[in-house]
Parts: sequence; structure tokens; C-alpha cells
Amino acid sequence: MKKIDVEYTTPLCPFCHKPSVIKVRLRSLESWHRGTLIQDAFPNMAYPDRELLMTGTHPRCWKKHMGSPFFVRMYWRIRDFLGV
Repeated sequence: MKKIDVEYTTPLCPFCHKPSVIKVRLRSLESWHRGTLIQDAFPNMAYPDRELLMTGTHPRCWKKHMGSPFFVRMYWRIRDFLGV
């Protein structure tokens, strides 16, 4: 089956109030919209990009408002582990 990429416009970032556009696989996007957990629908996507898809939060905005990248990585590893 042919892999189709689409441009997805994210929700507005809760910090800077700007959207982003990110390229994703159509099949993965459809799976996520049907209720598949985002880490299962996009298993090879980095957690900051998954957060960008879900909430619109840019990695730089997260770092500015939430703290160091170490804590960001730990937060996402724990969320992934718990399946949140």
C-alpha cells in the first residue's frame, strides 16, 4: 500500500497561541482519530511531536514555560509507560 503524507494543522499552542503544520502519515492520523492511542498510531514519532499534534504545544514553548528538556523527556517517558 502506498504511504501518503498529509499536512496536519495542530491546535493553537496554549502558550504562544500559534498553530503549526506538521507532515504525518494519513493512515496513522486516521487511526489516531478513530481512537488509537497516539503512541500506538505514531510509534516512530518523537514525543514532543506527538504533544504538538495533541495539544499544539511547541517544544520551545514547553521548555520556556515548563522547564528543562530532561524533565520534559522524563515526563513523556512516564506518560508513554502509563499509556496516558
